[in-house]
Amino acid sequence: MGLSIISKALLAIMSILRVGLALAIIIITAKQLYHISFYLSVNDQLIRYEGECLMAGSVHGEDVCSYTYAVCGLSLLLSLITSILLCITCDMCGAGSWLEFVVEGFQTAWWIVAGIVISKKVKDSNDVRLEGDAKMPKTEWRNAVAVMTWVAALLSLLIAFVYLTESLAALAKCLGCCGYKKKDKKEHHKKGEARQENPPAIQAPPSQSVGKDEPVRANAV
Repeated sequence: MGLSIISKALLAIMSILRVGLALAIIIITAKQLYHISFYLSVNDQLIRYEGECLMAGSVHGEDVCSYTYAVCGLSLLLSLITSILLCITCDMCGAGSWLEFVVEGFQTAWWIVAGIVISKKVKDSNDVRLEGDAKMPKTEWRNAVAVMTWVAALLSLLIAFVYLTESLAALAKCLGCCGYKKKDKKEHHKKGEARQENPPAIQAPPSQSVGKDEPVRANAV
C-alpha cells in the first residue's frame, strides 16, 4: 500500500507542523505559564503572586499545565514509536497506512479532548479577577496555547483522512485485481470444459486408391 508522492509530501508537512506545535506548547507553558511570579499594583502597593499555572482557572492550580505536558508528550512519543515500528516491520508488510490511520484517529480524539479541556480552563483563567479587579497576566500566551491545541487536532484529523483515503484506494485496487484474476480463471475453466465436451474432429488420412490404380492401368496397356 504505497503512498503517492503528493500524499507523502502533505503528510510530511502536516506531521512536522504538529510536532512543532507540540514543542511550542511545551515551551510556552514552561516559560510563560508554569511557576510564574508576577506583581500587581493595588492601592499604590505592589503585591507579589506566585502562580503555579496561569491557565488553571486560579493562581494556585497547576493540574492543567501538567495535563498539557502529558498531551504533547504522549503525542510526540506515539508518533515516534509508530515511525520506529513501521521502519522495523517494513511498513507492516504493506499495511502501514491502516496502522497510521488508527494511530492518527486516536491522536485526533486525544487533541480534541485536550482542546476542550484547555480552552475551558483558559477562559476561566481569563475571567479570574485578583485584587483591585486586576486580570491574571499572560492572557495572550494562554490564548495561544488554546489555539495551537485546536490546530494540532485539525492537523491530526487531516493526517488521518489522508491515510484513510490512501488505504481505501489501495484496498479497492487490491480487490479489483483479485476480482479480475478470479474472472479470468473462471473464463479459462469454462473454455477448458467446452473443449472437453466438444473435442475437435479427427481428419481421416488421404485415400491411397489413386496411387494403387495407376500401376494397374499401366499393366493393362
